[in-house]
Amino acid sequence: IDVEVADTPQTRKQGLMYREQLAPLSGMFFVFDKPQKVHFWMKNTSISLDMIFINKNGVVEKVIERTIPYSQNLLHGGRDIQYVLELASGLSKVLKIRSGTQVIHPLINSKSSRFCDN
Repeated sequence: IDVEVADTPQTRKQGLMYREQLAPLSGMFFVFDKPQKVHFWMKNTSISLDMIFINKNGVVEKVIERTIPYSQNLLHGGRDIQYVLELASGLSKVLKIRSGTQVIHPLINSKSSRFCDN
C-alpha cells in the first residue's frame, strides 16, 4: 500500500479533506508523537474511508469501516493510539485487516511497509 504520511500537526489536521478521489491501494498514514486518545471526523471529506487505529507496537486496535462522507460525528479510535491508517472504503476487509493485525511500516521501527495477518 502506498501511503502519504501525515506526521505534523498541519498535515494531520488536513488529512484527506477536499480530495476528490483516492488511488487504488493507497491511503494516508497518520503518525502521532506518542500514544494518545484519538478521534477523527469526515468533515470536508468526500471519500468514504476505512480507518485503522494502531497502537505504538503496530498492532491494530480498532477498524472503522465505510465512514460517511462529510459527517461531523466523531469517530473514536481508542486510547493509546499512535498511528491511524486511512484507506479507501472496503479495502480493510479485502486485505483482512482487523483488530490484532500487525502493521509493518518504516515509521513503526520496521524495514518494510506491508501487512501481516496474525
